Amino acid sequence: MGVMHKSLVVLALLVGCGDDGVNKLPDAPPAPDDASIDAPTTGAVTLTIVQDGTPQVDIDVFFLAADNSLVAKVPTNAQGVATATMGLGGSVTVVDPFLTKSSTRDVRTFVGVKPGDNLRLTSGNTAAQNASTNFTLTLPVDGAASSYEVHTSCGTVYFSGGSGSGSGGTTIGGPTTLYGCGATIDLLVEIFDANGAPIGSIYKAAVALAEGGTIDLGADVYTTPVPTSTINWSNVPAGFTGIDARVGLATSKGVLRTNGLPSVTVTAGAGSTTFARPAVTSGIVITDSQPFPSNLIGRHGVYDWAPQGAGAIALDFSAALLGTYSTMPSVSPATRTVTWAASPGATPDFAYLHAERKRPGGQTLSWEWSIVVPYASTTFTLPLLPTDIAQFNFTATDNANVDELITAKVPGGYDAVRATILTSNGPDEFVAGASGRIVFEGMDSLQQTRIAPRRAWTARPVPARK
Repeated sequence: MGVMHKSLVVLALLVGCGDDGVNKLPDAPPAPDDASIDAPTTGAVTLTIVQDGTPQVDIDVFFLAADNSLVAKVPTNAQGVATATMGLGGSVTVVDPFLTKSSTRDVRTFVGVKPGDNLRLTSGNTAAQNASTNFTLTLPVDGAASSYEVHTSCGTVYFSGGSGSGSGGTTIGGPTTLYGCGATIDLLVEIFDANGAPIGSIYKAAVALAEGGTIDLGADVYTTPVPTSTINWSNVPAGFTGIDARVGLATSKGVLRTNGLPSVTVTAGAGSTTFARPAVTSGIVITDSQPFPSNLIGRHGVYDWAPQGAGAIALDFSAALLGTYSTMPSVSPATRTVTWAASPGATPDFAYLHAERKRPGGQTLSWEWSIVVPYASTTFTLPLLPTDIAQFNFTATDNANVDELITAKVPGGYDAVRATILTSNGPDEFVAGASGRIVFEGMDSLQQTRIAPRRAWTARPVPARK
């Protein structure tokens, strides 16, 4: 029986695009409008809060001007939306957006908002994403196959055995369940021998999917051998001796599968590796490269994506990497500044900070503060929260732990990610359009003292197939 392992789709793309519950590659982000002389100086800014597809009602949202004066305190309405008219450069803060109100409070702040922003905080899955589709799947048996993986745009299904297991049949499969699919799915079947080596594949686009229906590929023929491709890295900066990498195959409906690759040695700024890459018509190849070592403070990541072609993948890192962190971030309560040091490098578009604070005393207060700001330098100033939530401003007596700092350069700049970054699960959510590159640096996992909400940005690649 096939079982869908939704969590194994490592590069699950941004569901919020269209909110239809189906993982799709977003369109390319609009060009940033920072320099436009026609950009409005005041206008509506909204924040929408949704948990498990349900709007969160009566959550106070604090809209602050650039000088930290309170513009408005607005509770979310029946649609989970709060709106205020603001000027350029202000901030928006909410406490406990998902009404957890546990012993550790949850504070989230968007800095550098613009008129027209439609900010979002989301948690959990919608009903459409959780909706199951039960059907019967039939695949052709290959005598040399030990295992079968069926990758779809909404999950992966595994089968084992075949004629080699003594079944004696010409097909394999059975009742199967997928979650969060649309009326059609893209489907990639891969077969592997007893050593885990890929030996064949079938790709089908826009396959009809219906509750109680069937997908019968029993008469199809596996493409063998599986085509291979090569990744060539060049101009990797000195000091980086190797690269961890994973490769994803995606279509317009979403990512079909990802595959971890063995670590690559970098010599004289170059490295290469060859891997199996089944042909996916109109597919996109996503390469996640993590050069190492940076140091025990920072960890780089580079996401590249482009249409699948027959040739090698050329990844030029010349002037691509951001400055490597050389100190841990620190917070000065007196000046409300966050500061760190980094070597020279490409200029990021934004910085994200996650900090835990605990205030000692008779009634201990603990809270997490997640903040995203437009990048200007390795120092930024925290907003001064207004009276109603002033208890969450940092003070000199607080016990502090900054457990995540992320800087990133993304297509479209800060404007392209501001709306959803505070509940994103990683850079893969901002893979958009036919081609592009995201470069980021996060605190290395060795420095993490807890499982931070944004750990996905700095997680190491999935292991290579054994």
